[in-house]
Amino acid sequence: MSKYNNIKSIPVDSIPEEELATAIKEWAEGSEDMERLLWACYKNGIKTTGCHVSTSPYLGFNYDKHNDKLISLLDKILERKDSQIMISPDGGNPFSGPDWYLPGITVGFDRIYEEEAKELCDSLVDSLNQDENNIDNSNSPSKNIIDLLDFFIDKDSCLSFRVRHTEDDKYIFSLEAAPIKKEIALYFNQLFKNISFVEEDTPLKEHDRYFWTLESDNLESFIEQLRESIQYIIDNYSLEPPTSEDEILNFQQLGRFKRRQFGDSLEGQAKFDEWLKEKSKEFDDAIKKQKQS
Repeated sequence: MSKYNNIKSIPVDSIPEEELATAIKEWAEGSEDMERLLWACYKNGIKTTGCHVSTSPYLGFNYDKHNDKLISLLDKILERKDSQIMISPDGGNPFSGPDWYLPGITVGFDRIYEEEAKELCDSLVDSLNQDENNIDNSNSPSKNIIDLLDFFIDKDSCLSFRVRHTEDDKYIFSLEAAPIKKEIALYFNQLFKNISFVEEDTPLKEHDRYFWTLESDNLESFIEQLRESIQYIIDNYSLEPPTSEDEILNFQQLGRFKRRQFGDSLEGQAKFDEWLKEKSKEFDDAIKKQKQS
């Protein structure tokens, strides 16, 4: 484990300028192709949060609504089969680093191996270096998904989105809910069935996790379906963030609730850090007890 490659996400803008080259080299794990891509992201204002370049590579970054290069990058990723984009409007795990609550995007590839990484990284770097005046997002699947991300920021919905371009050339858009109360799942069912989303019957339902999907084997049709469906959700969504811990089933949402409760002041941040430290100890004690039993 190195100084900057140490499991937790480190905000790029927290690293001193003179240390940045070291950090990027450590994150790239010896891959010159990933190193070049990370530099291209940095120079184009895209703040990366994690990466892996070997089998099934991925790249994660914070979302910035003012960066059009991001949409161009996502569209380039979706051109490739076996690619996927995961979007988390609520952020991530409170233990994952100081920016855990910021909306994030992770892109990944299921069956791309190391020898293909150079071609992939080259195409993504070219996309990032494209002149902004030549970027056309008018018929972009990613633009629609980003519109939905914008809408759900601060909604604390427990929803995340995933768009996939499969090996058999299908496009699948999924709405995925982390552990939620059944009455919330019923609300989502009613909302999504009005726009032809299909609820997936998976074993994860036993753990209060729910999935709804939209699928097409034609990109133009898929983009149109996305546009109409996303606009419907934006126009009709009416849930409010939870107002008590009794409404919450998962730790990530509890973390967001406590962060709102304590507030953004220095005192509030200190209280949240203390709460998080106590939760970490509770989890560690529970794991030790389980191992001993």
